[in-house]
Amino acid sequence: DHGMRIPGEDGPGVVGATAWIESMKLDPKASVAGITRAIVVGGGNTAIDAVRELRGLGVGEVTMLYRGTEAKMSGYAHEWAAAKQQGVRARWQTQPVAFEGSGRVQRLRCVHLDDAKQPVAGSEHEVPADLVLLAIGQSKLEALLGGLPGVAFERGRVVVDEHQATGLAGVWAGGDCANGGKEVVNAAAEGKRAALAIHAYLTDAAPPPEGGSA
Repeated sequence: DHGMRIPGEDGPGVVGATAWIESMKLDPKASVAGITRAIVVGGGNTAIDAVRELRGLGVGEVTMLYRGTEAKMSGYAHEWAAAKQQGVRARWQTQPVAFEGSGRVQRLRCVHLDDAKQPVAGSEHEVPADLVLLAIGQSKLEALLGGLPGVAFERGRVVVDEHQATGLAGVWAGGDCANGGKEVVNAAAEGKRAALAIHAYLTDAAPPPEGGSA
């Protein structure tokens, strides 16, 4: 998860949204016990997934905080409509400038943004929260993968062919690192394509045509 590089973001209670979602799914000790007001920063599908998960887990007050307008958010409109039906609120054209609290996050210091996404003078205000999830994008680990000969990048994405193969023999890629951050269904489809291609690679068989199965 990308950070915001503002004061307080490394403190307790400020967490990357994808890391939090993963922990809630996989860690039996993970809990939202004691959390009454949660803020999710972002306006994409990860942010919407997070706010819906929080409401589903019983957090009483859940708010999505986005620097743009509702019309400009990148998340799917039907998913946001469902989130609103669950009771999720939103603060549009708002951006955090610091996370504050004693021992744990207790509030966000924010500013309002104009239509050019510039801070509005005199608009600084506080938003209470005891959990903040950051859903403003994910890193692709280019520094790590860039050391593999034949693995190329374009606009931050791993370059793959129609079978998800990279330029390095025996290495395939899919999901966010290759598609730039789509949906789980896209990642699953790419994983299936890669699996079929890997099977063909290991058995010297020709990969099936697009949409084929083995």
